[in-house]
Amino acid sequence: MDVDGGGASTSGVDTAQSVPVLSRRQKALHQFTQQNLPACKPILTPAWVISTFLVLGVIFIPLGLVALRASQSVVEIVDRYDTDCVPETHKNNKVSYIQDDSIAKNCTRILKVISFFRLTS
Repeated sequence: MDVDGGGASTSGVDTAQSVPVLSRRQKALHQFTQQNLPACKPILTPAWVISTFLVLGVIFIPLGLVALRASQSVVEIVDRYDTDCVPETHKNNKVSYIQDDSIAKNCTRILKVISFFRLTS
């Protein structure tokens, strides 16, 4: 019996130098923990980068111009509820109106918006 493991075993296979067989799950876990996973490593040549940049510019610059033009025609509607929905008795003291629980605080307003699509067609 050899203590240092330098002798040959009786079965003909050296157990000290055999590689353990890992299952598929254990192999994937081993690759993950050892950070040995394959990765996507594209080669970024200057021609590829410039052409991609130009294609994205051709796509997104017209979209930005269309969005900018559409935003120029936006109409802001300013509607002050503190002047129109407060009862006449509480116009000067709006805090008392807010604190008074006996008054309903709902303000129903109807706003008629003219559709430009109906006018043009």
